[in-house]
Amino acid sequence: MPTKRATPSKSDTEYAASRQRSVQRKVDATDRARPNRKPKPQAPMQAGARQYPVPPFPKPHSRAPRS
Repeated sequence: MPTKRATPSKSDTEYAASRQRSVQRKVDATDRARPNRKPKPQAPMQAGARQYPVPPFPKPHSRAPRS
């Protein structure tokens, strides 16, 4: 039964690193092939003016307790 190594060997890490470098090279190539478009900045939402209640305010339904 093979035992698991606690730390990967140098060849394992070199292999993983070379795979990642090749993937990154492919991604870089596709990025260069794509036209350089700048994203359009989004303007803040224009919500408009709020309608606030104007005096006289409606009378409350319940009375405040008196001391």
